Amino acid sequence: MVHLDVELAPINGSCFTSLSEGIPFTRQDYFELVGWMGWTL
Repeated sequence: MVHLDVELAPINGSCFTSLSEGIPFTRQDYFELVGWMGWTL
């Protein structure tokens, strides 16, 4: 197994955020992510 030391970008709730400040997402994106996580667990 390979372990990589990678720093993840922060998640920012604004869809107007530049990628250098964090990962932008919309409210709909968040709800879809929560839904998918619920199905996988």
